[in-house]
Amino acid sequence: MAGILTRPRAYLAALAAIAAGALLLALALWLGLIAGRLPARESALLAISASAPAAVFAASAHSHPSSPPHAASRSRSRVRCWSSRSSCA
Repeated sequence: MAGILTRPRAYLAALAAIAAGALLLALALWLGLIAGRLPARESALLAISASAPAAVFAASAHSHPSSPPHAASRSRSRVRCWSSRSSCA
């Protein structure tokens, strides 16, 4: 498993991890619904539809490499600067 880790490989690995996590979430939810004595087919559809947003949010949070990593901290510092009534640099 030795090799060069490139951006495309790292991105694909992150997407694979997101997909595996979404699959495990859907499987756990489906098993819980089955344990609650709900029909298997309807439970599968409910589990997939309930876990799909988690995969979308995880993938969208990972797929924005152009945004600076500390953009949120900069916006908080502006708020603190405006509220402190001092001159901001």
